Amino acid sequence: MSFVAQEPRADTDPGSLAVLPTRTEFQKLTERRSEQNALVNRLTWLLAFRVVLYTLMMIVVLVVALKTQGLVSERWGRSLYFICFLAYVGILVGSAWLRWRGQSHLGSHIHSQLVFDIMLSTALIIATGGVDSGFLFLYSLLVLSATLLLTRRGTILYALLVTLTYLLVAVWQYSGMLVPFGEDRALSEKELMWGFTTHTGGVWVITFLAIFLGDQLRSSREAIREIRVQFKLLERMAGIMLQSLPAGVLTINTDGIIVFSNTIANVLLTGSRHTLAGEPILRVMPKLADCLKGQSPRQQFELRLGNDNDPIFIGGNIAPLEGIRGMTGKVITFENLTELRSLQEEMKHHDRLATLGRFSAGLAHEIRNPLAAMSGCLELLAQDPTLQERGENARMIQIIQRESNRLSSLVKDFLNYARPKPPHLDLVRLGELVERTVETIRTGLEPSAKIQITVTEDIPAFVDPHHMEQVIWNLIRNALEALDSVPDQEAPGVWIWVGRDRGKALLRIEDNGPGIPNENRGKIFEPFYTTKSSGTGLGMAWVYQIIRAQNGTIQVRQSKYGGAAVWLRVPLADGMITESQIEATEAAQQAMASIKEV
Repeated sequence: MSFVAQEPRADTDPGSLAVLPTRTEFQKLTERRSEQNALVNRLTWLLAFRVVLYTLMMIVVLVVALKTQGLVSERWGRSLYFICFLAYVGILVGSAWLRWRGQSHLGSHIHSQLVFDIMLSTALIIATGGVDSGFLFLYSLLVLSATLLLTRRGTILYALLVTLTYLLVAVWQYSGMLVPFGEDRALSEKELMWGFTTHTGGVWVITFLAIFLGDQLRSSREAIREIRVQFKLLERMAGIMLQSLPAGVLTINTDGIIVFSNTIANVLLTGSRHTLAGEPILRVMPKLADCLKGQSPRQQFELRLGNDNDPIFIGGNIAPLEGIRGMTGKVITFENLTELRSLQEEMKHHDRLATLGRFSAGLAHEIRNPLAAMSGCLELLAQDPTLQERGENARMIQIIQRESNRLSSLVKDFLNYARPKPPHLDLVRLGELVERTVETIRTGLEPSAKIQITVTEDIPAFVDPHHMEQVIWNLIRNALEALDSVPDQEAPGVWIWVGRDRGKALLRIEDNGPGIPNENRGKIFEPFYTTKSSGTGLGMAWVYQIIRAQNGTIQVRQSKYGGAAVWLRVPLADGMITESQIEATEAAQQAMASIKEV
């Protein structure tokens, strides 16, 4: 059983298990080393105290010897000098042990130092009067040293050893076997009992008082350790919480240098998880300069980051960093508003379209009836034989018929847009649908541009096949018309890509034409907006409406080939039972029932 003092362990306290996590072996080893380091420090202080004590004693002996001029015997003086010499030797040996052996066999070293102290103290007491010596207090100091270095049992053991040593010195002195320097009389029995009682009583009082204070000290150390462990745990939990927040968090000092950045902030601002700590905030977010220079301690901001092709909108708050002594600065919290801004723009678009649709649908319906009557009258006039003799009138009738038909087609398209038919969703092989539509375009339009199709996977999409075919037709035709508008275009082409993206079926149609300016991309899906001289402006609006009705999304971006790129995302049909499959199953069941009846 070891008597060397060990700090109480938090992981052995049942009550602490409900608060603290289970410690790893590495943590236990670290605590044990910390305890050993604390013991080494206490032993070092004990050696230093011994140096001071015996140095003062030598100084006192020298001063007394010089002032008394021979009253101090030469033998007594040499004995004291020899004891001091032994003390210094013990100090040097103990220091060398701590320097070269460190924590190796630390318990044995502590016991050897305490036993050496008992021997030195006893020799000094014998040399200075035995039981009447003024250095009896060294025994009490030794017990206090044992309290700092050993456990409660170890302290009691050395208190008992000190008591026995004092009793042995007193008995030897009483029997005459030991005659201290300067004493020429025998010790009486009364003096023996009185000295033993008072001295040993004082030693044991100091022992129990030291044990009590030592226990209090260890409890305080344990409480401090528990607080430190919980503080580290809370600090770690706070760090995990900051890293797990769905919003970006930055802290900056008074010089504008980033001190902390969580993962979301790193990803939003740099596109990587690498920390921004140490970077100037104005280098990372230069548009934040006006907010940081503002007079108000708390401010709100909204910034646009990234390029024009794929912008990122962020918004947040700036507040002073408070609650930490010795640290001043600001904390910046922000979140990604890109999706919110997209939804807001989409809602505005829907509101405009709804208002325009309600008004225009009624107007178109009212126009269609008189327009049909006018077209019928023109048909009858065109059949009049007298009109054929007048060439100019016949030509004017033809112009009126052509424009009337165009206006009727426009009204029809608009009514289809304003009052669309509900989609009939079904499982469609998107790659096969694209290839079939492109083949029809090649046969019917005979385009001069090259059309290249890349199908990474003929994925099943859940869409209306007829509406989807018309959407693909319109988009490819728009790309071809854009290429035809550039007469000197070298190697005009349309690139179509079909695959998966973000859990959706993705259809991407790109060209190397003139492209669409940034300021026009937000208007391209509005009705009656067109850049073509002969366009109605309803084609892309109808495409947008059809895709949204099929739970899809459509975006216009800059193509990597230099022109425009249209991205369509529609729902996948993986593992989905469609209406056609249900109808086919019912037809098969009816056929099986008919066969059984026959």
